[in-house]
Formats: sequence, C-alpha cells, structure tokens
Amino acid sequence: MRDLTNDLLELIRRTSTDLPADVERALVAARQAEAEGSAARGALDTILENVALARRDSSPICQDTGTPMFTVRHPSGWSTR
Repeated sequence: MRDLTNDLLELIRRTSTDLPADVERALVAARQAEAEGSAARGALDTILENVALARRDSSPICQDTGTPMFTVRHPSGWSTR
C-alpha cells in the first residue's frame, strides 16, 4: 500500500497557502468597488496582503485554518495503519 502522508501534507499546504486565481480576482474587484478609506476596503486590503504573504512564505492565508478531517474508505480487511 502506498504511503500518502507526503501527498496529503502537500495538499493541505497548497490549499492553506494559495487561492485559486478566480477567487483572488473577485477579491481585487471587490476591493476596487469600495470607497477609498472605507472599512470594507481596508479589510480587503488586509486579506489581499495576507494572500500575497502566504503565497510568498508558504504560510497559511488565515491563521485560523481549522482542523482537517478526512474520510478514508478502504476494502474490508485492509490495515487501518
């Protein structure tokens, strides 16, 4: 049986440190739609800065990323180790 540990760690790293391009474009568009100096624009500025830092440093976009939970299905009789 193949060890999936490294693959799963890479999946978690990538999903925690990078946004899909369409999501980032939507955040940029939302920021541009807000008035200069507004609280909403400030919040979107912070989010976009966090996205850039996360991508650069390979750190989570949000420090509260939750707890990953997995459901693994396997044939009867396989080891669960």
